[in-house]
Amino acid sequence: FMKVDSSGAHDQTVHGKFIAYTFVYIRSYAFFLIGLGVYDLHEMVEKAKKIDQQMQSSQPTFIHHRFR
Repeated sequence: FMKVDSSGAHDQTVHGKFIAYTFVYIRSYAFFLIGLGVYDLHEMVEKAKKIDQQMQSSQPTFIHHRFR
């Protein structure tokens, strides 16, 4: 009984650490690219908006309304 409990807790901590490290890595990588001037933040936002609009317009209306 104790064995199952401890291994479950161990899995959770490893999973939590992995998620935390992934977020830190992605965030630092994004800042690194912006710092290099590869991406202009405003341009990224505009692109994201365009992609979002395209996705919304291509969705069937009933799905769009249901998830709203």
